[in-house]
Amino acid sequence: MPIRDKLPPCPDPERYTLVKTSEGQFWRLKRGLKKPAILNSRLQENSELIKKTSTAGSRIYGALQPFADDLARHRIFNKIITLLRGGLKRNGHLNVAVLRGLDLQKDYPLRKLLRGGFQWHHDKEKHIFGFRIDIPERGGAILRQNKIMSAYRFIIILVHGNPDEEGGMKLKSVVSKDYRFEGDGTAGECLLELSYTPEPGQWLFCLRAECLQEGKVAPHPKSRALQVLDGGQWE
Repeated sequence: MPIRDKLPPCPDPERYTLVKTSEGQFWRLKRGLKKPAILNSRLQENSELIKKTSTAGSRIYGALQPFADDLARHRIFNKIITLLRGGLKRNGHLNVAVLRGLDLQKDYPLRKLLRGGFQWHHDKEKHIFGFRIDIPERGGAILRQNKIMSAYRFIIILVHGNPDEEGGMKLKSVVSKDYRFEGDGTAGECLLELSYTPEPGQWLFCLRAECLQEGKVAPHPKSRALQVLDGGQWE
């Protein structure tokens, strides 16, 4: 209880602290000596969760930077973190597969840029990712935004490694040839293959499609798209 009258000597300066109130002063045992002072377990758990997924998300995001730097990404980093965090809560471990189907441009997703469907496959025995899309006689497999755009191309991308380690995510990609919107008078197909050497860690397989203008990537973000097609883990 607060001591209203005379304050007795401090029992132990190393263990007690003086408390002053409107009713008087008294000596109180320092926090953590009588009962261990611990952080609320849920707050501590959330703090660790946020730190782990934010760090992993930053490394994944950084690895994709060469193909995402010109995108209108808005709050896509927050989206990546939210998906990773949700997966960690559900599964008890970090799993990049939760990013499957994620468009890195919310306002300009891949489906709005492509004029038709495409196929992709993962040959786990031969360690190859493959991609295929039909190329029409003319008009292009990608939506032409204006007449200044002359051509288009596709890029398949593999991000792989350990997102828990600094510098743990590696990048590999294959770029198609440039296809002209006017076409060459014959229908065809674009076939791309990306080989890899499996190693312990996680992976993301992505597709980027982009329109070209005067030999360079067209300036407006709607002329390109980047999507995570799949993700998983190598043992």
